[in-house]
Amino acid sequence: PELIKALGAVRHYHDKLMTLGATAPGSTLAQRLYAARRRANLSAAETAQAAGVTEETIVRAEAEEPLPAEAAQAIEALIQQIN
Repeated sequence: PELIKALGAVRHYHDKLMTLGATAPGSTLAQRLYAARRRANLSAAETAQAAGVTEETIVRAEAEEPLPAEAAQAIEALIQQIN
């Protein structure tokens, strides 16, 4: 139970930091995507479907991995729609 509580606390602070980071000038695609997805309460699979990309692409985007330009543009467009 203590480990579960600690993990929950870490996730809570991660959410807060990512959401705060998404509002900063120069925020990354990963930060903005994560924050928009959490605000809309979407899973990675649901986000992928809405953006027209694969779930792996969403996971890679949130991990700050390089993406093809068209995938990044589709994700940017979705973020704009969600916000």
